[in-house]
This record gives sequence, structure tokens and C-alpha cells, in this order.
Amino acid sequence: MELGKKLSLFGLAVAITTTAYLDSPFSIMNKNYSNVTVGARQASVMFEKSAPNLVEYEMKLADKQKRNGYIIETYREYEVKRDQEGKIIDSKPTSKVEEIKYRDPSFGLEQ
Repeated sequence: MELGKKLSLFGLAVAITTTAYLDSPFSIMNKNYSNVTVGARQASVMFEKSAPNLVEYEMKLADKQKRNGYIIETYREYEVKRDQEGKIIDSKPTSKVEEIKYRDPSFGLEQ
């Protein structure tokens, strides 16, 4: 290889290494901010422990019909509140309803 190509590749490698170092949390520019992520993790763990009730949304099968060679399943969303042990405290249906329609594999085989 020519000396010019070697120098340009070396310069490119130095530039990439320098950029990666300056962008990392270990660089001189970021030394005041290196502990921020550790504190954020501790804060989220403390928040999870103090949450009294956990609210989740679940889709439950409400209806299943066979029509014109298709199976149509209707699902309703429920707002489910759980305590810290995971036991269901309250379950209320929401207004969200979804349908899944797929071809009945047994359609046309019946005689």
C-alpha cells in the first residue's frame, strides 16, 4: 500500500476512536454525569416497590362465531388492577373491542 493510503486509514481510525471515547460516559467531558444512570435505576426500583396497585390492560375472548366459512373471534379489553402480590383486585371492561377473522379450516369438509 502507498504511504498516503496508510496515513489516511490511520487518521480515520484515530478519528473514530476519539469520537467513540468522547461520546462514552468515561470521557473527560462526561465525568460529572457518569453516575446519573445508576441513580435512575435506583429511583425506578424504589418507585416500583411503593406502587400500591398495578393497572394492566388485558384482552379476553368475549365471543366466537362461525360465519360463511370464517371463524370470527371478538375480544374485549379489560382494565385489571392487581395488588403487589399480583392478585386481581378489580376487573372492569373498557369500550375497546377487537375482532379477528380467519378462514375455518373445516369449512367445506362437512358432508
